[in-house]
Amino acid sequence: MSDLNLRVSLTALDNATGPMRRAQEAARGLAGGMDAVTKKLVAMQGQQAAIGKLRTLQTSLKGTSNDLAVAKQRFDQLDRATKAGNLPQGTAAMKAHTKALRDAQKEVEKLTAKRRSEMDQLNRLRSSLNTAGITNLTQAEAALRTNIDRTTNAIKRQTQARAQAAKMAKTAAVLGGSGVAM
Repeated sequence: MSDLNLRVSLTALDNATGPMRRAQEAARGLAGGMDAVTKKLVAMQGQQAAIGKLRTLQTSLKGTSNDLAVAKQRFDQLDRATKAGNLPQGTAAMKAHTKALRDAQKEVEKLTAKRRSEMDQLNRLRSSLNTAGITNLTQAEAALRTNIDRTTNAIKRQTQARAQAAKMAKTAAVLGGSGVAM
């Protein structure tokens, strides 16, 4: 008779804890899927940040190019005046003109180096975006926004499902404990 009681108790225990085990397995499965979705979201946010940086670099490059054009004009004016012999009279005025010419040349060199650096950064960033399959920035930004929204919503749904699975596991544990006590 004790063997029969043991079998009945074990069957009851298995029936009571089965839903709990399934809920725990479902929660573990959701956790694994959540990691993949989160990684995908982080990758998309990285691409979106790269596109934003590219736009910022384009704006900065345009400003630097304009500043360089103005600096070159200034230098050319001073240089033409020097070559034409249209120099100010007097030692102090001559020194001021020479200093202005040197400063204008330094400004042109500085802005040229800055522009070259920005161009290099822009080309590297464009290359990495092209490698990621992003060639049309406007379309890519719109697609990324849509995908990020979808992925964020999927994470929310998974989080809710995970919470529900945990709640079911807790309920199953309580019921399992009740079955063992019986």
